[in-house]
Amino acid sequence: MNLNIRWRILIILGAIALAGFALYPTVQFARLDDQTRRDMDPAEFERMKLQSLRLGLDLQGGMHIVLEIDDSEVGDDVETSDLMDRALEVIRNRIDEFGVTEPVVQKAGSKRIIVELAGIDDPERAEEIISKAAVLEFQMVRSGGEVRRLVDRLDLELATITGTSPADPVVPDTAAADSAAVDTVAAAVDTSETVAAAVAVSSELPKYLADDVSASEARPLASRILYFSSEGKVAVNETASVLESDVEIISAYLAYLDAQRAIPSDVEFAWQAEARTDGSGNRMRSLYLLTTRPELTGEMLEDARPQPDTQSNVPGNFLVEFDLSRTGRRLFSRTTGENVGRLMAIVLDGKVKSAPEIQDKIRSGTATITGRFTPEQATDLSVVLRAGALPVPIRIEEKRAVGPSLGQDSINLGTKSIMIGFVCVLVFMVVYYRVAGVIAVFALLLNLGFLAAMLVYLDAVLTLPGIAGFVLTVGMAVDANVLIFERIREELRLGQTFRNAINRGYDKAFRTILDANLTTLFAALALLWFGTGPIKGFAVVLSIGIVVSMFTALFVSRVIFDLLTRGGTVRKIAI
Repeated sequence: MNLNIRWRILIILGAIALAGFALYPTVQFARLDDQTRRDMDPAEFERMKLQSLRLGLDLQGGMHIVLEIDDSEVGDDVETSDLMDRALEVIRNRIDEFGVTEPVVQKAGSKRIIVELAGIDDPERAEEIISKAAVLEFQMVRSGGEVRRLVDRLDLELATITGTSPADPVVPDTAAADSAAVDTVAAAVDTSETVAAAVAVSSELPKYLADDVSASEARPLASRILYFSSEGKVAVNETASVLESDVEIISAYLAYLDAQRAIPSDVEFAWQAEARTDGSGNRMRSLYLLTTRPELTGEMLEDARPQPDTQSNVPGNFLVEFDLSRTGRRLFSRTTGENVGRLMAIVLDGKVKSAPEIQDKIRSGTATITGRFTPEQATDLSVVLRAGALPVPIRIEEKRAVGPSLGQDSINLGTKSIMIGFVCVLVFMVVYYRVAGVIAVFALLLNLGFLAAMLVYLDAVLTLPGIAGFVLTVGMAVDANVLIFERIREELRLGQTFRNAINRGYDKAFRTILDANLTTLFAALALLWFGTGPIKGFAVVLSIGIVVSMFTALFVSRVIFDLLTRGGTVRKIAI
């Protein structure tokens, strides 16, 4: 055995070893039963899953979402294509942070984005992360006295606009922060018709100005809002609160007044993101009056991460800690230094997540967003903050979930088609080419193993069209062997010795095999370059399969023939 044949054998053995090493985690993962998967450590399960062959949406289940951007409020000078590119980048960054392997995020037309997430366990959570606007702003809270004066003025403005007279407001005592005062006001509220009466913002609002409404509905804004003072700082940090049952009607009133330009442009109302329960069991929500111009925005945020809330009395409560950029730190330091003793609201998507009091000038540029966050909610908020805000609102046009059982059916049918095709090829090759056919079948088995291993090494995703690529690769690999064997038969008919017939058969078939495979490879690369989704999955498998089939047909089977005929032990092989 000369040096040349030894090196060729070592190359083949090395390729087999590398393929086995790559496919071992896949085999291990496939052999896990449902009970074992449930009992496994989640981190170990994820590690094994990441090391095995990755399956696409149609094979392991997942989510298909079609999003559409809303550019109706964007100026004419802004290009829609630019908005699409920015939205695409933000969504892709959020999904990458979320940890979905090999997601599909691509444009579909001028305003639509297609997102495919394979193997996700919580579709609703993923949907919220993708579609969340994530507009983060830091706005100063106006004093309680300003809120009082503006609300009273809005009641008068509302009466002027509609040409009627509002009922006399019954404003609670500013010092009435105890539960008895809350109970008194809550008892006066008839919630049976109040909310339904003021849902739509129209000329009929506010309903309490009509003659045929009940007395409980006839209360203006000022009598619906309760004030709670903190440590006597009534003028500065007084908080306006509203019964949860009144939130919808007050929102409708404020929207109507804002449309009538009754609310000054330099301020805006914002609700607390989450309702709270007071000492008497009433569900309350804070209403803040904020300076319209934000002091800082989320664009100045550098990092965000979930942290346990050690200051909270709620077990398992989390907060989001964030770091500001250099510019953000400078602005944050200046703003906090100028507003010591006031409230600064951290506003996310128009809702106040928290409004802490500024105790001192903050120079570190690190702050927190508190709330009743679970670990998952804090993690998700950190993800969208790090990825940035969407440039325009988006809406979900279509949503489809693919169940894992359907994906398993696809795997079973695909595997069955490969096995049937392989058995048919095996029978034909062995019957028609006898011993040479057995060699071709062995090379074909290596071909399938090498192809699957290459998909693992390249972190490629196997889809249902990819399985079709496997089946096509089987046919192409056999085609190369058929060309070689027919050439060898021609040389034997011309009187060549078996050794010479093998050499001349491989040499003459090489160019034909190369030309045929190159033309197919070019077509596969074109599909890979221009195709999307399933077409791309098919092109990946086909491209790799072409290269691997040439290796097994021209290199592996040739080495086997050389080993069998070298040294004169076997003078001829049935072919």
